Amino acid sequence: MKKSQAAMEFLMTYGWAILVVLTAISALAYFGVLDPQRFFPSKCIIDSPELFCRDQQVSYERYPLVFSPYENIVRLDIKNNAGVSVQLSRFRIIESQDFSSQAWGNVPGTPIVQNGDTHLIEKNLNKAPPYDPQKQNVYVNFELEVINTETSLTHVYQGRIRSSIT
Repeated sequence: MKKSQAAMEFLMTYGWAILVVLTAISALAYFGVLDPQRFFPSKCIIDSPELFCRDQQVSYERYPLVFSPYENIVRLDIKNNAGVSVQLSRFRIIESQDFSSQAWGNVPGTPIVQNGDTHLIEKNLNKAPPYDPQKQNVYVNFELEVINTETSLTHVYQGRIRSSIT
């Protein structure tokens, strides 16, 4: 057997083995087995450097009983990093996939949050938010209206929540 033929057989044998391994890894990634979001299911992001979402919770009941009281509630723990006091004015859930927009709702008590302090916001949802049964997550997009107490200027920030079901 010539050296070139041996080298070619070696490359073909291991080339097929590598191709099979890459195909298997691609299939696992495609079906979500290797999805890193499965290991880090909860996330809350506000598109603002001044506000930080420390924690979130989405209470969720996909198929409630007819006569049982149930609620789908979003809870956000917001931290003020603006350097000045801000007033949390209004909050609403915005359209996301099949989830219809809600009207603006006042944050109860329209609290003034000092720099570095936190405040918990709760909002009832009209219906169940979008749900990914494979990953056991719900998705909620929201808007938060904030008033700078020093300048009285109003800012609207958008945010996203991906939360595991509670």
